[in-house]
Amino acid sequence: NLVTPQEILFDDNDEYINNQNNYIIKEILYKKPGTEATWITRHIKFRHFLPLEYIQEPKNSKDLSVKKIFLDLYFDDFGTYRTVYHSLGGIYVQVGNMPFDLRKLLKNHFVIGFVPFGASFNEFIKPFIRDIQLLEKGIPMKINNIEYLIIGGLGVVTADLPQGNDLCGIKRHGANHGCRNCLVPREQLSDKNYDRLQNARYFHQIKKLRRQYNLLKSVQEKKDFVTRHGISIQPSPFSYLKFNPFQQIPQDAYHAVSGKIARLMEITIDLLSE
Repeated sequence: NLVTPQEILFDDNDEYINNQNNYIIKEILYKKPGTEATWITRHIKFRHFLPLEYIQEPKNSKDLSVKKIFLDLYFDDFGTYRTVYHSLGGIYVQVGNMPFDLRKLLKNHFVIGFVPFGASFNEFIKPFIRDIQLLEKGIPMKINNIEYLIIGGLGVVTADLPQGNDLCGIKRHGANHGCRNCLVPREQLSDKNYDRLQNARYFHQIKKLRRQYNLLKSVQEKKDFVTRHGISIQPSPFSYLKFNPFQQIPQDAYHAVSGKIARLMEITIDLLSE
């Protein structure tokens, strides 16, 4: 029984810390997904790090009261003339701290701008990223004549399937490893027994792959490397922020099914019209 505070360490580096005064967590007990779900364990390195493990709070030399604000971003292409050749990429932000009933109001959605067809999202979003970096460092601000330190960052990013993969720095769904949440091969996409947790994409592991990629010299080596691991040549445009794309860019359920629903309705109407 623990009767006093103890330091608990995660054995993330495959190294057992030989200190009897510390408690070491080496494995995670979880329920394996699938038709025959069973309780098994996986190594502690196969986990998403807690934000406090990779995010440091900004300096607060004046010891000001802190207020936090998070901005959620939504990115989607739409055809201005019902043709892809004239499509625009709309980028919108919303204050993530708002209650849900206020977030539904149109007046609380703010347009950053539109990415023209063929333009680079990564180039377009750079000024926004610079502003978020300033917010991460903290901005002294007076509210009702009281000075606060306003800190925050990017919260959740919503995009459709291919755009979401681009923003994660992962190859699109036609690739052999085209899922941004796990490493499932294309031939196992319908395998209900595939262990998505054991083979998930974890941010710290992808960063390690990026460092290995940067050490490669030849173009062919780099191509083979990104194909083998399912990562794109360009990293996530949000990699300069305190941001975990594999947790903060979720799958957009609406985009996943809306096209199929529209097609199903079209077929149904055609059948009923005969």
